[in-house]
Amino acid sequence: MAQAVVLRAGVAITRDDLAWRCQALAQLLETLPPGPIMPLFRRGGDLMVGLMAAQQVGRGVILPHDEAPPAVRMVLAENPQAQSLCAPGETAFQEFSPHIVDMDSFGCEGPTNDSVWREDLSVTLYTSGTTGMPVGHCHGRPFILAAMAAWRTAIMPDEIATTLIATVPGQHMFGFESSILLPLACPWLTVLEGRPFYPADIVQALLSAPNRRLLITTPLHLRALLEQKIPLPSIYRIVTATAPLSQELAIAAEAACGAEVLEVFGSTETGMIATRRTARDTAFTLRSDIDVTLSEAGSHAGACVSAAHLAEPVLLQDRLHLVPGGFEMLGRGQDMVKVAGKRASLAGLSAILSSVPGVTDGVFVMGKAESSGGIARPIAVVVSSTLSAHDIQHALRRKIPNAFVPRRIIFSDHIPRTSLGKVQSAALMELIEGRAAMRFTIPADHPALPGHFPGNPIVPGVVTLDRMLELVGISTPCTLQSVRFHSVLKADETCDVTVTRGPKQITASCQAGARKILTARLEVGGS
Repeated sequence: MAQAVVLRAGVAITRDDLAWRCQALAQLLETLPPGPIMPLFRRGGDLMVGLMAAQQVGRGVILPHDEAPPAVRMVLAENPQAQSLCAPGETAFQEFSPHIVDMDSFGCEGPTNDSVWREDLSVTLYTSGTTGMPVGHCHGRPFILAAMAAWRTAIMPDEIATTLIATVPGQHMFGFESSILLPLACPWLTVLEGRPFYPADIVQALLSAPNRRLLITTPLHLRALLEQKIPLPSIYRIVTATAPLSQELAIAAEAACGAEVLEVFGSTETGMIATRRTARDTAFTLRSDIDVTLSEAGSHAGACVSAAHLAEPVLLQDRLHLVPGGFEMLGRGQDMVKVAGKRASLAGLSAILSSVPGVTDGVFVMGKAESSGGIARPIAVVVSSTLSAHDIQHALRRKIPNAFVPRRIIFSDHIPRTSLGKVQSAALMELIEGRAAMRFTIPADHPALPGHFPGNPIVPGVVTLDRMLELVGISTPCTLQSVRFHSVLKADETCDVTVTRGPKQITASCQAGARKILTARLEVGGS
C-alpha cells in the first residue's frame, strides 16, 4: 500500500492522489485571468496541491501571513491581480470573490506526472507584522529545494515511518517549511490533517497517530499542553519556533513524553537557518549551506546571513554571538531595552514572566515616559486568575534586576497573538492604552490588620490608598486632590486598579469584583 502524504479524517491521501488533484487544479488555473494564485486553503493537503498546481502552470503563489480576513484583505490590496482560491464552505473568505475549489471532487485516475519544481517558481510569504506592517518576501526554486533538503537533514533523516501533527498554519514560513515542504521532501512522513489548538485536542491528535510522532508547535502551545498535566503519549521529536523556548520548558517537555525537543531559528527572509536541542544546548547549530557574519568586528549586532539559495544577503534584526559551528542569540536589536543603566531583552523578560507559577501568559513592553525627560519603564501584561500584582512583582524580584520589575501590571483575559502565538503589537498597545488595570491583595497578616475589627478584619482605607498609589507608580509630581471610599476591602480580597490619565489629571479607582472600593483624583504637576 502506498505511503500516505496526508491522513484526512482517517482517509489516506497518497502522492498519486496529490498528483491527480494537482493536474486537475492546474487545468482550472489555466482558465482563470492572469495573476498570481492565493490559495486560501486551511487544509494542509489542499495547500500542497495549490502550491504544486500553481507552479506547474507558471503562476506565482502568494501566502498571507494569517488566515484572518484582515490579513488577506491587506495582502490582496498589495496584489490586486491575485486570484484567490478557497474550499467550499469557507464563508470568511467570500468577500474576496474567491474561486471555489472542491479538491475532494477531483477524479483520481489515470497516469500522473512527477512534480518538478520549475525554474520560474515564485512563492511570496509575508512577515507576521508583530513589530510593524507585514512585508512580503519572494522565494524561488533554489530556496524551496534548499529548504526541503535542510529540513529533511535536520528533522527527518532516518527514513522511518512518522506521523506529523502541526498546531501551526502552513501559510507562515515556519508552518510552510515544516508542514508543507518537509512532507513533500520525505516519502516516509505523513501529515495528520487538522490543526489542533487546545491541549486536549493536541493529545487526541497525538493518540490517533498510526506511527511514531513528530509534533510541530510553538512554545505557547507547548507550555499550555504541559500545564494541563494530561498524560502524553511518547513523541519522537518536538519542533518549535516563533518565540524563544526556555530551557526549563524544553527539559519539562522532554521528560513528559520522551521527545527530543528541537528549537528552530529563522525568519521569513531566510527560512530556517539553525537548530538547537534547547534542553542541553545554548548555541544554535548552523545549516551547512548557510554563512553568518557580523558586519562590525567584535560587535554582537549586524548579523548577516548569506547562502547560494538566497537572492541577496539578509541582515537580521537579531543580535548574535558567533561560536564555532553556530551562534548564541542575545535578543532582537529593537527588543533590547535599557533602564537605570541596565540592559535586558523584552523577549527574555517575557519568558521569565510566563514561567512564574500561576501566570497563564505574559509579556513585557516598554511604557511611555510620563513627561518630557521622564523615565520610560517596563509594563507587564498578564493573564492570571490567581495572582495579584504584588505576587507577580515579588516573584520577579527574585529573578530579574529590580529596575525591570514592572510598576504597572495590566491584567487581561488574553494577550492578542497571531495563530502562531506571536504577539500583535498594535493590538497589545491598544489594550494597554484602553484598559490600564492592575491588581493587588492585602494579606490577612498585614501589620495594619490585627486589632482592626477583630474576627472580621477590614483593610484600613489609608492602606488601600497607599497600595493603589504604589501600583500606579506615578513618576511625575502630583497632588492628591480627592479620594472617595465607596465600600470596605476585606483581607485577601483581590482588588483591581483602573487608571485614566489626562494631561493634567489622573483618575484611579479600585474595585473588588463588581464592588467599587475607592476613587481617587490626582493633579499632575501640583505642589
